[in-house]
Amino acid sequence: MKVVKNNPHLVDAVNADPSLMYAWNLIKSRPQMSVDLEILEATNRLLKTHPGWVSENEDLFNQILKNLGSGEVGARCLTCPSRGFNVGIPFIHVTIDDISSILTRTEGIQNVQKLLNEMGQAALGGKKADGGAFILNVLRHKSDAFIKDIQKFEYKYLDDASFEADIRLSTQNLEYKSYSVSSWTSFGSADHIAQMTAYFTAGKFEYVANVAKLNAVAGNPTDFVKKQFQRVMKKEGVAEALYDANPKYFENIQYQGKTIRIRDGNDLRNYVALDDFFTSSLFQFVKVE
Repeated sequence: MKVVKNNPHLVDAVNADPSLMYAWNLIKSRPQMSVDLEILEATNRLLKTHPGWVSENEDLFNQILKNLGSGEVGARCLTCPSRGFNVGIPFIHVTIDDISSILTRTEGIQNVQKLLNEMGQAALGGKKADGGAFILNVLRHKSDAFIKDIQKFEYKYLDDASFEADIRLSTQNLEYKSYSVSSWTSFGSADHIAQMTAYFTAGKFEYVANVAKLNAVAGNPTDFVKKQFQRVMKKEGVAEALYDANPKYFENIQYQGKTIRIRDGNDLRNYVALDDFFTSSLFQFVKVE
């Protein structure tokens, strides 16, 4: 209470809506966030809309806030002394509203809780909180038809369950990447290639890149990301592995106004060596939102 009384803007807000004290009590362990009026109001909305979820996940919610506000993520806060720096994801109060939205709109869809649990991990929490905030905000602005098409979150799309898609729609898998420009230019590790190969194996898929982190790109951000995938395909053995994973994927590719059929891995390697091949329909799996 003393903290609230020492902040005149909060005194006026609490006098107007005493229920804000419930929100303050929930996040009082976050000393900067708990005196940010926008965060308090968003938390209060979450409490009113999903009281059961909050009751069962108080520690998780606070850990999500801690991860978002960490030096690794740097999510922004309007009035916190440490206001954050990450323009690639929404302000913290917006992410809280996004959590409320996803709980409302995806009721009954499998594994939505797992997405939130990963945002609150102590070990990989920074990376997962950033990526989760991106996914939640994208979904908040999707149509009801899109949301209804979601079959599952964190979908194991191979028989050996070695990889998970962020979202499974009725006809394809979605992988969201909240990467900066420097992360995209260094994209292409063994893990990245293994994941990409798995997506080609499984069939139709999309990689969805975070456009808010691509402001420094000169030119079209979608083309920029496509070029990174083309660069990776030029690496030794990658073109061959992708082709072998799903030869049918490489039939009927549109390129320079013609339909081409890529016949084998070596053929694919020759095509990805062409500077403008990123413009072909092969790279239609790349989306930027």
